[in-house]
Amino acid sequence: MKNILVLLIILLVFVACATLGFTLMSRVDQERAAGQTAALSTVTPGNQHYFVLIQVDELTAPSPRLAGAWFVSLFATEGHPPTLTFTQVYPSQSHPERDQALERAFALDSQRNPSAGFWNEMQTFQIASEGYLLVDNQGLEHVFGWLGETQGLDPVSMDILMQSQDRARRMQAGCQAVALQSTQPDRPFTWDDLLPDHFQSNLRMEMALAYWQNAMNSGDTIRCEVFQAP
Repeated sequence: MKNILVLLIILLVFVACATLGFTLMSRVDQERAAGQTAALSTVTPGNQHYFVLIQVDELTAPSPRLAGAWFVSLFATEGHPPTLTFTQVYPSQSHPERDQALERAFALDSQRNPSAGFWNEMQTFQIASEGYLLVDNQGLEHVFGWLGETQGLDPVSMDILMQSQDRARRMQAGCQAVALQSTQPDRPFTWDDLLPDHFQSNLRMEMALAYWQNAMNSGDTIRCEVFQAP
């Protein structure tokens, strides 16, 4: 239970985490979310998988506003520790026009999925993804609170994780906590505070669980990294 949650947290959180769909043991995905766009490819064979993590201000609002976006890579191969990589594409450090284009394009369609216009803008990065994870600010705070209970996280990283306003530093601290979580005993996570108002995904959960189990079978501690897109 914990292992699946950690991956979701990584994919969500960052954060996110995390960073948040892989431990939905109680949720059965009946079908792919309607309105899935061309930006979401079919699952490809191999040991590397890409997802999009989207953060918004408030998922239950009529028109949620984009707060963050990452490409998340899960890479697992025999003989090497599994690696989770978060590449932040919004907000950027030096591309205000690209940021504005993503902001203008972001919206939820009638099925509450990210709109086709948003995926069209994401295609400029030329990275095909298998699905998305959508979380709002309150959902991420819930995940950060859970990660903050991680044993072995140094005081400075703990302070950054729980209080920093610097998105990049907070993501780095979250990655550190996730890596430590992968070596610790199971701890419960309260999904009632997260679903359905603060998190959603179009991933098929059986597929996500298979990816995570392959990574965990390596026997190594997860390696987590955060980058800024060029």
